Amino acid sequence: MVGRPKLLAVGGGDVLILDDANALWRWHPAPGVPGGTLLRVNIPDSQNWGSDVRAISTRLVNADLNQYEIFVALPSRQQVVKYTPAPDGSGYPTEAMSMYLSINADVSTVDDMYVDGKVYLADKGKITRYDLGQAVTGWSTGRPSGTASPFYTRLTADSSVQDAGLFYAFDGPGRRIVAFNKSDGQVAAEYTVAASTGRLQTLTGMFVAAAADGSKTLYWTEGGNLLKASLTQAAAPSAEATVLTTYVVQPGDTMAGIAAKFNLQEADLVAANPLVDPKNLVVGTVLSIPPAYWHARATPSQ
Repeated sequence: MVGRPKLLAVGGGDVLILDDANALWRWHPAPGVPGGTLLRVNIPDSQNWGSDVRAISTRLVNADLNQYEIFVALPSRQQVVKYTPAPDGSGYPTEAMSMYLSINADVSTVDDMYVDGKVYLADKGKITRYDLGQAVTGWSTGRPSGTASPFYTRLTADSSVQDAGLFYAFDGPGRRIVAFNKSDGQVAAEYTVAASTGRLQTLTGMFVAAAADGSKTLYWTEGGNLLKASLTQAAAPSAEATVLTTYVVQPGDTMAGIAAKFNLQEADLVAANPLVDPKNLVVGTVLSIPPAYWHARATPSQ
């Protein structure tokens, strides 16, 4: 029986679901089978992963057989662990397991991972690219317009071919999807979704589908829901809109109270300050006020 879903990933033609018992399942659309098929992935080692698995990603190795490597960020082992499929498709034998990172590292704050031969990790709001287990020096993501301190938590791409196509990151403070060139990390485009969705605040997973006409559709999970919306390329913000405003936490402040001062939703303020514990505000902490809201607001009363 499938437990409560904890993480999602795409592998070949499958959707992978990790449940809260560390059982990994694969859902595959099957012609003539309503609802597709759901089978458990045979990884004997998964029961020893611990309760704090941070991210799962895959790399397709045989499209005809729908076989893919599985990468798992495991804080308990201070590693990104790589699982290679058995040639006969029977599963992922323990003896084929390997440690991807060249040296052990703290991966307890990793938010997401993408693999196309290179490995990309979103950790503490930054994106690092790895090749053969080592961080690639001189590679970094460009800064999107109008954001002093973007914070990336979710990653995906529109091509599984190494260094081909674009990869995408969710910038929480900017509430937008930023597209980067894989080769040099430079910003290629910035996207938003229609305001009518009222979402794009705390994504737990996402996937971008690009159509032949160049249009892009975002599929994402948020608040326990699977959502879909067309991506709209964001216009460059005005100089007024790019002003970054801050607020210093005062005695007695709460996140909800501060949000109300600026005519914000509390969730927006929390998303703009991902390193701040909203339930334990410390006096003197400097909060970022989302610029997309601030430029149209009057100075709040103190």
